[in-house]
Amino acid sequence: MLDESRRQIVEVAHRAAAERLVIGTVGNLSVRVDDRVAVTASGTRLETLTADQTTVLALDDGRILDGTLRPTSEADLHLGLYRRYPQARAIVHTHAPWATALSCVIDELPCIHYQMLPLGGPVRVAPYRCFGTAELAKATLDALEGRTAALMSNHGAIVYAATLTEALESALV
Repeated sequence: MLDESRRQIVEVAHRAAAERLVIGTVGNLSVRVDDRVAVTASGTRLETLTADQTTVLALDDGRILDGTLRPTSEADLHLGLYRRYPQARAIVHTHAPWATALSCVIDELPCIHYQMLPLGGPVRVAPYRCFGTAELAKATLDALEGRTAALMSNHGAIVYAATLTEALESALV
């Protein structure tokens, strides 16, 4: 099952890059399978990602179960989201320029289109916290309360869903 998850991560990572949701080595994806999480490795370029550039973590304590590369610096955010929101099975975290720009100037993106309704309504902006920190993870998880998407101030966007394809489709909204 994890091999299939890794394949899905690669496929969706390439599409996210093609859609210009990420630039360079920013952005990360993950899939939860039972008590394990397959996540993109730190410093990988999503447009050229390969299955061996994913790392499998234990959901409970984040220890590496499989893979040779260090997981994304946002691994705590992914693990925390899966722990707090058990319905989440896939996460797409992007750094699209328009999402980052919006996150710098608003506290909440109003529900301006019916396609935002599945996200839970208006998209909240988590207050600025340094990337890769427990503080950023907590602020973002709080912003996701009752929602499946949030912006992260001066940073990017995060979306979760039942599948990576669904999460990516929501990220494109």
